[in-house]
Amino acid sequence: MTHIILETGYWLRDQVEAAVNGMDKRTRTVPPVGNVAPSAFGNTSGSALCYEGWRDTTAEAETAFGYLRLSLEADVNRLDYILYTFSRMDAEAADDLCAAALRSNTLDVFNTHLDSKDDQRRSDQLDRSVEHIEAGDGPAIFAGDFNTDNPVEAYRLTGEGWDDASKDADGNPVKTHGGKAIDKVYVGPGVVVTDPARSIDGGPSDHDGLVVDVGVTPAWP
Repeated sequence: MTHIILETGYWLRDQVEAAVNGMDKRTRTVPPVGNVAPSAFGNTSGSALCYEGWRDTTAEAETAFGYLRLSLEADVNRLDYILYTFSRMDAEAADDLCAAALRSNTLDVFNTHLDSKDDQRRSDQLDRSVEHIEAGDGPAIFAGDFNTDNPVEAYRLTGEGWDDASKDADGNPVKTHGGKAIDKVYVGPGVVVTDPARSIDGGPSDHDGLVVDVGVTPAWP
Protein backbone atom coordinates (compact mmCIF):
# COMPACT_ATOMS: atom_id res chain seq x y z
CA MET A 1 0.00 0.00 0.00
CA THR A 2 1.22 3.49 -0.85
CA HIS A 3 1.76 6.04 1.91
CA ILE A 4 2.26 9.70 1.04
CA ILE A 5 3.70 12.57 3.05
CA LEU A 6 1.39 15.30 1.77
CA GLU A 7 3.78 18.19 2.43
CA THR A 8 6.45 16.48 0.31
CA GLY A 9 3.89 15.72 -2.37
CA TYR A 10 2.78 19.34 -2.59
CA TRP A 11 6.43 20.44 -2.81
CA LEU A 12 7.09 17.97 -5.65
CA ARG A 13 3.97 19.08 -7.47
CA ASP A 14 5.11 22.73 -7.29
CA GLN A 15 8.56 21.80 -8.64
CA VAL A 16 7.08 20.00 -11.64
CA GLU A 17 4.73 22.92 -12.35
CA ALA A 18 7.68 25.32 -12.14
CA ALA A 19 9.48 23.21 -14.74
CA VAL A 20 6.46 23.46 -17.04
CA ASN A 21 6.30 27.22 -16.58
CA GLY A 22 10.00 27.45 -17.34
CA MET A 23 9.47 25.52 -20.56
CA ASP A 24 6.71 27.96 -21.52
CA LYS A 25 9.11 30.88 -21.12
CA ARG A 26 11.76 29.07 -23.13
CA THR A 27 9.25 28.44 -25.96
CA ARG A 28 8.50 32.16 -26.20
CA THR A 29 12.20 33.12 -26.44
CA VAL A 30 13.51 30.63 -29.02
CA PRO A 31 13.24 32.05 -32.57
CA PRO A 32 12.03 29.91 -35.51
CA VAL A 33 14.72 28.38 -37.72
CA GLY A 34 13.87 30.70 -40.60
CA ASN A 35 14.58 33.75 -38.44
CA VAL A 36 18.15 32.71 -37.58
CA ALA A 37 20.98 33.50 -39.98
CA PRO A 38 24.00 31.17 -40.31
CA SER A 39 26.17 34.06 -39.11
CA ALA A 40 24.57 33.74 -35.68
CA PHE A 41 26.85 30.73 -35.14
CA GLY A 42 30.00 32.59 -36.21
CA ASN A 43 31.97 32.83 -39.44
CA THR A 44 34.21 29.77 -39.34
CA SER A 45 33.84 26.41 -41.08
CA GLY A 46 33.10 24.82 -37.70
CA SER A 47 30.32 27.30 -36.94
CA ALA A 48 28.78 26.61 -40.35
CA LEU A 49 28.64 22.91 -39.50
CA CYS A 50 27.08 23.77 -36.15
CA TYR A 51 24.40 25.82 -37.90
CA GLU A 52 23.62 23.01 -40.33
CA GLY A 53 23.34 20.50 -37.50
CA TRP A 54 21.08 22.80 -35.50
CA ARG A 55 18.90 23.51 -38.53
CA ASP A 56 18.53 19.84 -39.43
CA THR A 57 17.60 18.68 -35.92
CA THR A 58 15.51 21.58 -34.65
CA ALA A 59 12.17 20.20 -35.86
CA GLU A 60 12.75 16.84 -34.13
CA ALA A 61 13.99 18.57 -31.00
CA GLU A 62 10.93 20.82 -30.86
CA THR A 63 8.66 17.79 -31.24
CA ALA A 64 10.47 16.01 -28.41
CA PHE A 65 10.30 19.18 -26.33
CA GLY A 66 6.54 19.32 -26.85
CA TYR A 67 6.11 15.70 -25.75
CA LEU A 68 8.24 16.35 -22.67
CA ARG A 69 6.14 19.37 -21.75
CA LEU A 70 2.93 17.38 -22.19
CA SER A 71 4.34 14.61 -19.99
CA LEU A 72 5.27 17.06 -17.22
CA GLU A 73 1.89 18.76 -17.45
CA ALA A 74 0.27 15.34 -17.16
CA ASP A 75 2.36 14.65 -14.05
CA VAL A 76 1.02 17.86 -12.47
CA ASN A 77 -2.49 16.71 -13.30
CA ARG A 78 -1.90 13.27 -11.80
CA LEU A 79 -0.21 14.64 -8.70
CA ASP A 80 -3.19 16.97 -8.14
CA TYR A 81 -5.48 13.94 -8.30
CA ILE A 82 -3.32 11.88 -5.95
CA LEU A 83 -2.87 14.64 -3.39
CA TYR A 84 -6.57 15.50 -3.45
CA THR A 85 -7.48 11.84 -2.91
CA PHE A 86 -4.97 11.13 -0.15
CA SER A 87 -5.91 14.32 1.69
CA ARG A 88 -9.55 13.22 1.94
CA MET A 89 -9.42 9.43 2.36
CA ASP A 90 -7.61 6.87 4.42
CA ALA A 91 -4.44 5.59 2.79
CA GLU A 92 -5.81 2.19 1.74
CA ALA A 93 -8.93 3.58 0.02
CA ALA A 94 -6.92 6.38 -1.64
CA ASP A 95 -4.33 3.89 -2.88
CA ASP A 96 -7.00 1.68 -4.45
CA LEU A 97 -8.70 4.64 -6.16
CA CYS A 98 -5.48 6.12 -7.54
CA ALA A 99 -4.28 2.72 -8.77
CA ALA A 100 -7.46 2.23 -10.76
CA ALA A 101 -7.56 5.72 -12.23
CA LEU A 102 -3.89 6.20 -13.04
CA ARG A 103 -2.83 2.74 -14.18
CA SER A 104 -5.58 2.26 -16.73
CA ASN A 105 -4.81 1.84 -20.43
CA THR A 106 -8.35 2.67 -21.52
CA LEU A 107 -10.34 5.85 -22.14
CA ASP A 108 -14.06 6.07 -21.42
CA VAL A 109 -16.09 8.67 -23.32
CA PHE A 110 -19.53 9.59 -21.97
CA ASN A 111 -22.00 11.66 -23.94
CA THR A 112 -25.28 13.29 -22.90
CA HIS A 113 -28.15 15.40 -24.20
CA LEU A 114 -30.10 16.73 -21.21
CA ASP A 115 -33.69 17.93 -21.11
CA SER A 116 -34.09 21.46 -22.46
CA LYS A 117 -37.35 22.46 -20.76
CA ASP A 118 -37.83 20.74 -17.41
CA ASP A 119 -35.22 21.93 -14.90
CA GLN A 120 -35.91 19.14 -12.39
CA ARG A 121 -35.80 16.43 -15.05
CA ARG A 122 -32.55 17.84 -16.41
CA SER A 123 -31.08 17.88 -12.90
CA ASP A 124 -32.14 14.26 -12.31
CA GLN A 125 -30.67 13.19 -15.64
CA LEU A 126 -27.34 14.82 -14.86
CA ASP A 127 -27.29 13.41 -11.35
CA ARG A 128 -27.75 9.86 -12.70
CA SER A 129 -25.09 10.49 -15.35
CA VAL A 130 -22.56 11.61 -12.76
CA GLU A 131 -23.31 8.59 -10.59
CA HIS A 132 -22.63 6.32 -13.56
CA ILE A 133 -19.40 8.13 -14.42
CA GLU A 134 -18.17 8.06 -10.82
CA ALA A 135 -18.42 4.26 -10.91
CA GLY A 136 -15.71 4.14 -13.59
CA ASP A 137 -12.08 3.45 -12.79
CA GLY A 138 -10.00 5.03 -15.54
CA PRO A 139 -9.37 8.19 -17.60
CA ALA A 140 -12.63 9.55 -19.00
CA ILE A 141 -14.31 12.39 -20.90
CA PHE A 142 -17.88 13.59 -20.28
CA ALA A 143 -19.36 15.84 -22.97
CA GLY A 144 -22.58 16.86 -24.65
CA ASP A 145 -25.50 19.28 -24.74
CA PHE A 146 -26.21 20.09 -21.10
CA ASN A 147 -28.90 22.66 -21.94
CA THR A 148 -27.70 24.81 -19.05
CA ASP A 149 -24.65 27.00 -18.62
CA ASN A 150 -24.45 26.06 -14.93
CA PRO A 151 -24.70 22.25 -14.54
CA VAL A 152 -24.55 22.17 -10.75
CA GLU A 153 -24.44 18.38 -10.44
CA ALA A 154 -21.24 18.32 -12.53
CA TYR A 155 -19.47 20.14 -9.70
CA ARG A 156 -19.20 16.75 -8.03
CA LEU A 157 -16.81 15.74 -10.80
CA THR A 158 -14.70 18.90 -10.60
CA GLY A 159 -14.52 18.31 -6.86
CA GLU A 160 -12.99 14.91 -7.59
CA GLY A 161 -10.17 16.10 -9.82
CA TRP A 162 -12.04 16.63 -13.10
CA ASP A 163 -11.55 19.80 -15.18
CA ASP A 164 -14.10 21.86 -17.10
CA ALA A 165 -12.44 21.95 -20.53
CA SER A 166 -15.16 24.08 -22.14
CA LYS A 167 -13.27 27.36 -21.70
CA ASP A 168 -11.32 29.47 -24.15
CA ALA A 169 -7.74 30.69 -23.80
CA ASP A 170 -8.90 33.49 -21.47
CA GLY A 171 -10.78 31.09 -19.21
CA ASN A 172 -14.25 32.06 -20.45
CA PRO A 173 -16.92 29.43 -21.23
CA VAL A 174 -17.29 29.00 -24.99
CA LYS A 175 -20.77 29.98 -26.19
CA THR A 176 -22.38 27.55 -28.60
CA HIS A 177 -26.11 28.35 -28.75
CA GLY A 178 -27.92 31.67 -28.64
CA GLY A 179 -25.07 33.35 -26.79
CA LYS A 180 -25.09 30.67 -24.10
CA ALA A 181 -22.39 28.19 -23.09
CA ILE A 182 -24.61 25.13 -22.76
CA ASP A 183 -22.40 22.55 -24.49
CA LYS A 184 -19.77 21.20 -22.13
CA VAL A 185 -16.68 19.00 -22.06
CA TYR A 186 -15.28 17.66 -18.80
CA VAL A 187 -12.04 15.69 -18.60
CA GLY A 188 -11.07 13.37 -15.78
CA PRO A 189 -7.69 12.61 -14.21
CA GLY A 190 -5.29 11.22 -16.80
CA VAL A 191 -6.69 13.42 -19.57
CA VAL A 192 -4.86 16.69 -20.32
CA VAL A 193 -6.24 19.63 -22.31
CA THR A 194 -3.60 20.50 -24.92
CA ASP A 195 -5.45 23.42 -26.53
CA PRO A 196 -8.30 25.61 -25.18
CA ALA A 197 -11.87 25.06 -26.29
CA ARG A 198 -13.16 26.82 -29.39
CA SER A 199 -16.38 26.85 -31.39
CA ILE A 200 -16.84 25.91 -35.04
CA ASP A 201 -19.75 26.21 -37.45
CA GLY A 202 -22.29 23.55 -36.56
CA GLY A 203 -23.62 23.24 -40.10
CA PRO A 204 -27.25 22.07 -40.06
CA SER A 205 -27.35 22.01 -36.24
CA ASP A 206 -28.78 24.92 -34.26
CA HIS A 207 -25.66 24.69 -32.07
CA ASP A 208 -22.09 25.58 -32.95
CA GLY A 209 -19.63 22.75 -32.53
CA LEU A 210 -17.38 22.73 -29.47
CA VAL A 211 -13.82 21.53 -30.09
CA VAL A 212 -11.33 20.66 -27.34
CA ASP A 213 -7.92 19.12 -28.01
CA VAL A 214 -6.83 16.64 -25.37
CA GLY A 215 -4.10 14.14 -24.74
CA VAL A 216 -4.44 10.92 -22.76
CA THR A 217 -1.47 10.34 -20.53
CA PRO A 218 0.20 6.93 -20.57
CA ALA A 219 -0.48 4.58 -17.68
CA TRP A 220 1.55 5.32 -14.58
CA PRO A 221 2.97 2.01 -13.26
